[in-house]
Amino acid sequence: MRLKEAEQQLEPKFAAALGPERYADYQEKTDAAWLFTTRLVNASGLPASTAPQLIAIQREFERRAEAVRQDSSLDAGQRAAHFSALGKEATARLLSPLGEKVLTDYRRGAVGNWLNRLESDGTPKR
Repeated sequence: MRLKEAEQQLEPKFAAALGPERYADYQEKTDAAWLFTTRLVNASGLPASTAPQLIAIQREFERRAEAVRQDSSLDAGQRAAHFSALGKEATARLLSPLGEKVLTDYRRGAVGNWLNRLESDGTPKR
C-alpha cells in the first residue's frame, strides 16, 4: 500500500513538471492496458495506429458498462442482457482492426480480460 500512496503523491508533481499534454501521454504509456495492447499489436504485425484505436474502444465500453452497473432501474436480467449486448458490440468493433485470429489472441491474453468479463457478467475492471 505504501507504493500506491507514494505514487499518488508523486502524480501531481509529474503533472506539473510535464505539463498537460506530456502528462496525458505519460499516463497513457504507463497504463498496463496500453502496454499489453501495444505488445499484442507489435507481435501481430498490425499498424502502430491500431493500439490507440483498441484502447479507445476498451475505454468506451468500460464507461458504458459502468453506466449499466450504476443504473438502479435495471433488474438482474436486464443488466445481464445489457452486458451481453455490450460484449457483442465490443467484439464486433474489435474484429475490424484485429481480424479473427488476433481477436482470439487478444481475448486469451491479459489485454482482453475486460471483454471477457463484460460478456460474462459485467464485473468491473480489476
